[in-house]
Amino acid sequence: MEITTLITKYDINNKPVYAKILYKPNEKNLFAITIYEDNNSWSGEFSHELAKKNRERVIETEEVYNENVMKGLSKHTDTDYSFDLTLHADDNNAATFSWKKKLRSGALVHGSVVVHRDEVPVSKDSILDILILENLELKSKLKSVNLKNEELSQDLEKCVESLEKATELKEASEELLYGKFVQLLNSKKRRIKLLEDNISKYSKLN
Repeated sequence: MEITTLITKYDINNKPVYAKILYKPNEKNLFAITIYEDNNSWSGEFSHELAKKNRERVIETEEVYNENVMKGLSKHTDTDYSFDLTLHADDNNAATFSWKKKLRSGALVHGSVVVHRDEVPVSKDSILDILILENLELKSKLKSVNLKNEELSQDLEKCVESLEKATELKEASEELLYGKFVQLLNSKKRRIKLLEDNISKYSKLN
């Protein structure tokens, strides 16, 4: 299973809240999440058991639900979803992060995960490190794509040159064949004319 790291920003209570989501399905969890709020960071894991409860409630298959979870969490500007981070009344070190799908009649909680306040807050710099790494990877991929495009362009030029040469050779061959055909036709015409002349002379002699 390919590991995907999502870096996103949500608008919660009119404040920007950043999140790092590590999508790495294993036997127990679907993804791990770290939320950065002010000077605090919260971490938690979304288990398969919790995913099952949520998908049964929203009536989606496992494949569809898992796909919609990642789409919903990654689309921080998507007006189809809203996000919330609510502290637990009995424990200030625990909160519930939830994402809701907006409906005409209100909103449906598509999923939620309990997160706990990190004893040592995770710095937002870790997000920058991930973004820098992603940027380097994108640059590397872009360089690879550009090299591939250059190779394809060179191959295309060679193909065009080969096609042009083949066309020129074809035209030259056709002209040569046509010339030989004309020569052969003229030769036959001369022979026919000569034969007709001989027949005419022979007739006059008789």
